[in-house]
Amino acid sequence: MKKALLISLCALSLQSCSVVFPVAKIQIDKQQGKTEQSQSHGSFMDEFSTKQEIIREWGLPSSRETIEGIEIWYYSLGSTSRGYSAGSVNTDGRISSGSTINSYDKYVEFQFQEDKVVNWRTQGVNYGYEPMPKWIGPYFVGILIDSILLSIWLISLE
Repeated sequence: MKKALLISLCALSLQSCSVVFPVAKIQIDKQQGKTEQSQSHGSFMDEFSTKQEIIREWGLPSSRETIEGIEIWYYSLGSTSRGYSAGSVNTDGRISSGSTINSYDKYVEFQFQEDKVVNWRTQGVNYGYEPMPKWIGPYFVGILIDSILLSIWLISLE
């Protein structure tokens, strides 16, 4: 009985829904040309080319100024701090250590000529991303279905 159960579990794991569903999802996405790529911070920022697009994404700026015909919109996003500790051994064998805390503002800045973005700068933010693999959802659905089928099968053996 135990041997039959073990063989059944091995067979189920090789042909289970947790294997078939993710593979099917990947194949369907490939056939339909749906492949989500990662996006770098720079490519995300480069997508914005007009003031209207900037307002839609970030709202009204924290401050504005104009320098030599270039309008600058500044979005203050708070500040962040990082602490560093270091130690060293002196020539006389004594240990000295110290720590440093660096603080800086996080911001996004856009520069415009008329309505068009001509430059952008950021500090302390990263809008790049790696997409979550598309097989994750079908994998968990497959595990759920496999668990239900296995439970029903084990109950029927009793």
